[in-house]
Amino acid sequence: KGEWEHTIGDVFNYRVAGSYVRDNQRFFDEPDPFGGSGSEISRIPVETLTGEMQANYSWRDLSVLTFGFEFEEKSAIVESNFGGFHTRYDKSRNNFAYYFQEQLRLLDERLFLVGGVRVDDNEDFGTHVTPAGSIAYLIPWLGTKLKGGVANGFRAPNFNELFYPNFGNPDLEAELSSEWNIGFEQSVWDNLFSLEAVYFDRRVKGLIEGVVIDPDNFIFQAQNKGRVDIQGVEVIPVLRPLPDLTLSGSFLFLDFVTSDGKLLRRPSERGTLHANYLRRNLWWEDDRLNLHLGLRVVGDRDDIDPLSGTTRANAMFATTNLAISYSFPSSLAPLSQVTIYGKIENLFDRNYQEVLGFRAP
Repeated sequence: KGEWEHTIGDVFNYRVAGSYVRDNQRFFDEPDPFGGSGSEISRIPVETLTGEMQANYSWRDLSVLTFGFEFEEKSAIVESNFGGFHTRYDKSRNNFAYYFQEQLRLLDERLFLVGGVRVDDNEDFGTHVTPAGSIAYLIPWLGTKLKGGVANGFRAPNFNELFYPNFGNPDLEAELSSEWNIGFEQSVWDNLFSLEAVYFDRRVKGLIEGVVIDPDNFIFQAQNKGRVDIQGVEVIPVLRPLPDLTLSGSFLFLDFVTSDGKLLRRPSERGTLHANYLRRNLWWEDDRLNLHLGLRVVGDRDDIDPLSGTTRANAMFATTNLAISYSFPSSLAPLSQVTIYGKIENLFDRNYQEVLGFRAP
């Protein structure tokens, strides 16, 4: 990846960036000892080339105008030998995107307005216009911020969903979505405690999901699920009991209504809890010690039983992660700062399955 940023005067800046990524997946499945169609070998090299230009123009402290352009080219050569059949796809796709956004700060920065539009010109799925807007108002004497927004979205199927051996579906259509949300942010006790809550209502047309088409052989295929309505509430509390200690959480509650069956692997409840200790100037000037303890909880969700091919509940699980890092200045050129870090995931070695049939490490 390469990137160039430049500021001209006090009101204008721009950024130009480009990147190239090659992701080469190889898959080998040995013959099933209980019978079946033999081994499977797949090779899926995917290349992604991107380019981007973004510019920002500021007018006083009232307005920031942003406009830009994005280009993405993806290409993939998918080869697979499965059950004695050889398949090969050689595919590439371009997407050009143009976007515009205006941010306004009015009434002594109590009223915030944001509006914008994005236009995607996709080589395979046509042109889509997705506008978005939001508003927020700060009530100074209460320390309360009220906010809301609306947005539309567009997502083209990726190459795995279109062409992955024994799963992809070249007849897929793009996902189209719309959402509105409303919420508030509240701080009390000189920012020792803050609470953010948001209610959102999202509608997705043509949601892409893996659907069981052959339960006996446990074969899935990507398909458009029709219309899905999702309502949810997200709550984010933050407590700072000590200058160096921050306790926070995030809790999400969802309700799904679909026109075409159940949604798999999507819990109705999930949340996280975090404790973060940050200490500066501990042993030397400008050093920093950071300790982080996190708990992740995922509720029950529907999944496909890998033995019977039927739908059943995958039980909730909770995992704990621990991370530590220490940064200190260095006098050894060209190093100006050194960071030593480590982490342990699933600290208490819980047994769980994100997806039924695949145990987590």
